[in-house]
Amino acid sequence: MSNNQTQYSQEFLQQVEELKKEIERLSECVDDNTRKVLTQCTLKLNNARQDNLDKTIAEIKGTLGFIYINQGKIEQAKQHWLNIQENHDVETYAKAQLNLGALYHEQSDIEQAKQHWLNIQENHDVETYAKAQLNLGALYHEQSDIEQAKQHWLNIQENHDVETYAKAQLNLGALYHEQSDIEQAKQHWLNIQENHDVETYAQAQFNLGVLYRKQGNVEQAKQHWLNIQEKHDLEQYAKAQFNLGVLYDKQGDIEQAKQRWLNIQEKHDVKTYAQAQFNLGVLYDEQGDIEQAKQH
Repeated sequence: MSNNQTQYSQEFLQQVEELKKEIERLSECVDDNTRKVLTQCTLKLNNARQDNLDKTIAEIKGTLGFIYINQGKIEQAKQHWLNIQENHDVETYAKAQLNLGALYHEQSDIEQAKQHWLNIQENHDVETYAKAQLNLGALYHEQSDIEQAKQHWLNIQENHDVETYAKAQLNLGALYHEQSDIEQAKQHWLNIQENHDVETYAQAQFNLGVLYRKQGNVEQAKQHWLNIQEKHDLEQYAKAQFNLGVLYDKQGDIEQAKQRWLNIQEKHDVKTYAQAQFNLGVLYDEQGDIEQAKQH
């Protein structure tokens, strides 16, 4: 430890030494990759400056928490994350609170989970704040507190984290759909762009297709399902292709229907693949091609 740390209290310096000993003990029972991480932690402690020692210790405690989680030592992980205070480093504190919320949620201690996620403020770290708000919305939704769920998901802005924003918009769309507010549902799903998160985008496009089909707007439904590419999400792609096949079949465009169902592979989604193969069999049977029908 460098000489400029001598101004710290004996209690604090003792904490640093105990942390080093803990790292040394842990290094004896971990894999090589984790041992490298622990070696970096020791180097950080040795090279820490007085003006950032609090932050360094907080970051190391955060790392040790994950190592304990991987070892199944939940209580040790909790204790390390609980030791990280807001005045040590706001970003590390926010991440620790997020992790604590997840631990308590896994242990079905919902109120404790809520409290830790509520501790995370926007000025700590916008991405961690967004994730906490997403989790809080899910908790309140599970408890049927729909208005609170909405509020937490609405708190998430695009400039916080685009992926978390997309997921919140997807959830908001589902909530409004449950409440039969179709226009609001549409708007939230339309807010989700491909560059936010491709899987969430695919789910939103599929949902929009279903909404427009129910409203009798077949061309809009088609467009949204056509927007879903294989690279976005295999299952959503398969379901979209299946629905497109049904639309084309109803419009008497048998060749297009066939093509859509033929696009669906077993690796996409086995159930949708089976449904598509069945429909292809029916089509070929209607056309008198018994061998093709049998094959499908």
